[in-house]
Amino acid sequence: MSSSPRKIEVRQATSQDLEGIQSLSRVVYASSMSAYSTDVLRGQLHHFPEGQFVCLLGGKLVGYCASIRVEEKMAMRPHTWREITGGGFGSTHRSDGDWLYGMDVFVDPECRGVKIGE
Repeated sequence: MSSSPRKIEVRQATSQDLEGIQSLSRVVYASSMSAYSTDVLRGQLHHFPEGQFVCLLGGKLVGYCASIRVEEKMAMRPHTWREITGGGFGSTHRSDGDWLYGMDVFVDPECRGVKIGE
């Protein structure tokens, strides 16, 4: 008898997800950069709640995607990640922005290859 595949669920992130997102960011970015603080994640949710998503695999949080909307002139000019994202807080989000800007996508290293980040 084969085991059934674990269910993949993608939904908007909520404030209840902040601790799990932060923990996952510590794992994902352990060797390359700092994990997200809860303040930064709270800012992302505050500025554009409709643009923040989590992915659950079998009920476990295994992925996160953050985005903002920005004006075309901002998106198309040279910029750094810090500039366009307001230091990661998403404070540059404009509800009438022309472009959806992907701030970040990360997946638990143990779950890579399952196509969660696609």
